[in-house]
Amino acid sequence: MDVSILNQITKYGFILKQGSKVYANKRVIELLGLRKRNLLNDLNKIEEIKEFLNSKKSVFKEIVTIKTKIETKHISFYIKKTIDGFILLADDFTKYIREKHITDIVIYMNDVLAKSKNEKELYEKFIKAVIKKAKFNACFVMKKQKNALVPVAWGNDTDGLDCIKDVTIPLDEKTPLLKTPVAKAFLEGNIFFNDDTRINPDVEPLREEMLKRNYLSSVGIPIFKEKKVEAVICICKDEVDFFKGYKKLIEYISKALSKTLENLEEIKFKNVLLNAINKGHEWVVITDKKGKVVFVNETVEKITGYKKSELIGKNPKIFKSGLHDEIFYKELWETIKKGRIFESIIINKKKDGSIFYLLDKIVPVGDYYISLGKDITNEKKYFHLIEELKFKDPITGLYNKEGFFKHARDYLKKFKYESHIVLVVDVYNFNVINHKYGITEGDEVLKQLGKKLRTVFFERDLIYKFHTVNITLGRFNGDEFAIFLEKADEKCIPKILNKLYEVFSGTYKVKNEKIKLDYNAGISVYPKDACDIEDLLNNASIALINAKKEGPNIVKLYSKEYSKEIYKFNDVLNLIKTSLEKNRFELFFQPIVDAEKENIVAAEGLLRIREKSKIITPGVFIDVLENSNYSLNVSMKMLDNIENILKNTKNVKLSYNLCEKQFRNTQAIDKLINIGKKFPYRLQIELIERVLINEKLYSQKVLEKLKDNGILIAIDDFGTGYSSLSYIRELPVDIIKIDISFIRKMMQNHKDMAIVKTIINLAKELDIKTVAEGVEDESQVAILKALGCDYIQGFYYYKPMPKEEFLKLL
Repeated sequence: MDVSILNQITKYGFILKQGSKVYANKRVIELLGLRKRNLLNDLNKIEEIKEFLNSKKSVFKEIVTIKTKIETKHISFYIKKTIDGFILLADDFTKYIREKHITDIVIYMNDVLAKSKNEKELYEKFIKAVIKKAKFNACFVMKKQKNALVPVAWGNDTDGLDCIKDVTIPLDEKTPLLKTPVAKAFLEGNIFFNDDTRINPDVEPLREEMLKRNYLSSVGIPIFKEKKVEAVICICKDEVDFFKGYKKLIEYISKALSKTLENLEEIKFKNVLLNAINKGHEWVVITDKKGKVVFVNETVEKITGYKKSELIGKNPKIFKSGLHDEIFYKELWETIKKGRIFESIIINKKKDGSIFYLLDKIVPVGDYYISLGKDITNEKKYFHLIEELKFKDPITGLYNKEGFFKHARDYLKKFKYESHIVLVVDVYNFNVINHKYGITEGDEVLKQLGKKLRTVFFERDLIYKFHTVNITLGRFNGDEFAIFLEKADEKCIPKILNKLYEVFSGTYKVKNEKIKLDYNAGISVYPKDACDIEDLLNNASIALINAKKEGPNIVKLYSKEYSKEIYKFNDVLNLIKTSLEKNRFELFFQPIVDAEKENIVAAEGLLRIREKSKIITPGVFIDVLENSNYSLNVSMKMLDNIENILKNTKNVKLSYNLCEKQFRNTQAIDKLINIGKKFPYRLQIELIERVLINEKLYSQKVLEKLKDNGILIAIDDFGTGYSSLSYIRELPVDIIKIDISFIRKMMQNHKDMAIVKTIINLAKELDIKTVAEGVEDESQVAILKALGCDYIQGFYYYKPMPKEEFLKLL
């Protein structure tokens, strides 16, 4: 996928997962510290996200704290699950959360200042507000007594910080403690920061105790009385660099506390907040108990377009957008009137009538309600972008299945009395491209094909004479594409086929080569073939299956007769599925005898299904099985059976047929190698010629690997497929099995006799053994012995038999 559209968004992090594909912009990798190659693994290390992805929930909206050895971040996540994955939006709220913590001190300090009756009570209530309300980890106050700083009040979020009561900082001695932020704040009357306890040399004397409690940063704040430092406050947090950038707010805390020391009775709520938050970046609105606005900061003016004078004295419903119901506002007021905090995303209206989204927190404080918010309108815009992206295929930019269905349904609903056409197009043997060039290059070919489809099939196209139609293009999975043509009837099909031919007539670039693509397609027509998009696509797919049977570049129109074939196919598929689930697959064994000695030297394992007393032969199910997803499971179970027989017998060799899908599966090859190592040269695999010819380099490599690990190689049905002297010479073949069709006719047809004789002679020259298949009478045996055939297999000696009967025979 071209993720440049995501990388243009530098403020927010995005992850888009569709099926096995995962796309992420640079920002999310930087923001979450993810590794590109282990992106999903790293993401699952975030417990909240892991829990959500494993749950049945569809949407995740939370701010998550992420701690590393280096830093702590507060990340706002919005995650929405899709049919085959999820979409993630991440924003760094660290600055917002940190500013909120500092601002919370200011907010809750009002109550402290208003209710404190003396200095001791002021410090104790301030510490309690810092720990309990503003969520800091520790806070203590030190004052000068005699000639040293001693603690007079303290507290933390765990054990009460009783250890601090024994800390004394002499002011008349040279001690390393004088370099700590607390001592420097007292001596110099300025605020001092400890940004990182782990490396700051000034906190060396206290480092061990601070790190033991995970106090990674701290600040020393002087408190003045009559222009002299009266006391110093230390606040600790479990995040590095926490206080950096908030000096003005901390200065305000220092001034407010200093002012309180001089006149505890005169500090009022408005003065606490006014200078502290008016210049803040976040939304602040304060109302009285009746809901009348008494304060707004400059950010509110910037967001809403209203001036302060237009808002003071008004009710906050001036921002009401009409997009929340009365129940929402009733819950809001009931919550804050009970003294509880209300949090939500509120959709508000600006002075010009436009909408904005506010992540709002309304805090009851004394006789006032304080609204603390963040404008997240831009984030919402990107949510809509993501909603659009979820309907697009990331590789081609065409609609994905969900998007295609949505658009096609809309057209059918709007024009239900018109004719429409659906095509399902499949690239012929596309797996060969993936296998030869790799999946990445295969995706690049699909991308080129998607572009060509868009070029040839316009969104509005002249299809038949003056007939213009709307066209929807989609890619579902793999190499399967779909085309929906609105208001198109069967007269348009010739023009459609010409356009399809145009798409595939050119060449496509892969690496430094130019290749041609073949295709198949199936067509269904609305309403003749079906009346909804699901059935239209299903019927077009049925037509596609029949087109594939006739080879490349064939297009078929749907016919009800095809449905009958599909029903038959599904019946066989259900038979396979049920037989696999209920262990009804088994191997019958047909012995292979030495042509001269006439003793059993091997046996071929032939697949059967035992259904009660009935034995079902491969002719019924083998074609469907070899092209199904059940092929590997059946093969692995049968190889387990063969391994068990080899374990309990001696000398006899067993032969097993592999189809192309099994031969190209690493799990099956590893299984064969494992058996070969345990029972060298007692297991033989049989492959038809077509399997070996396709991807000859792969075949040679795998066969040599199997041969090196004790597996014998046989070519089955030799002479009926792509017989080639070159591949017989190059591939490590042990045995050639002469096809039954030549054996049966050789007594009546001299040409068949010549072919059998040639194969046997050729094999001898190449030091390859031969097996004659389907031998049924004595005359055939005599001729084959005379021609020098090595082994014979057929009803003349033995029919295929159950395992138990075969073992008794041995």
